Amino acid sequence: MPKTGERPKLGSQGGFIIYNKSMSERYSAEKSREGEKQAIWDRKIEEVKEYKDQAGNKMDEEIVETVVALNVNDIPTIQSCAGHTETGAMPWVKIQQPGRPVGVHKPSDVTPEWKQWKEQGDTLREKVQRLLDEFNVQRKSESGILLTLNISNDIRAASKELQGMFKDDPYGINPLPPTKSELSKLSRIIPLTQEEMQAFTIFLKDKFFKKLIAFRAVFWYDLFTNS
Repeated sequence: MPKTGERPKLGSQGGFIIYNKSMSERYSAEKSREGEKQAIWDRKIEEVKEYKDQAGNKMDEEIVETVVALNVNDIPTIQSCAGHTETGAMPWVKIQQPGRPVGVHKPSDVTPEWKQWKEQGDTLREKVQRLLDEFNVQRKSESGILLTLNISNDIRAASKELQGMFKDDPYGINPLPPTKSELSKLSRIIPLTQEEMQAFTIFLKDKFFKKLIAFRAVFWYDLFTNS
């Protein structure tokens, strides 16, 4: 039997059973959590698929998982677009702290409730910006496209090329319908921005499930290095 305070080794008399029972219980608990998280993800997918805009149109299918990945990471969203090459529309998702007080249109309208909501919104922006910074550092996109959070709280792609096309807004928000020349360029750029948004979605999804992945790595490492 192992000495007092000594970690049981696989193959030690009685140690295998004691050690594996403890690890097995932890592993079972994590498997249960995995099932719970998967259920949360699946329910959110079905919920978001039913979201509609003011015109009654359902959300673009290609942006559903992005919205879900943000929501399950406690980042609320209110609008989105998957991007459309035929119209020159870029993909984007707007974040916003829930519970915005109504009736605030000028400084004299500001209430303590609005100030609290604004502070919560600033905290949300900081959280999203940290995630984007972490993602962009890891991603190192060869296309020169970076996902950013603009002043309107939209997660959008920005690049020097877009800035050259739309001097007033490097995020590709063109107030006028694109010209044929612009549409031709955008039809090449938009798929790249969609690719970045999908990569960000995977990044967020991994964040949601990563504790389970990390535990499995520790479990197997402990199991085999202590044999």
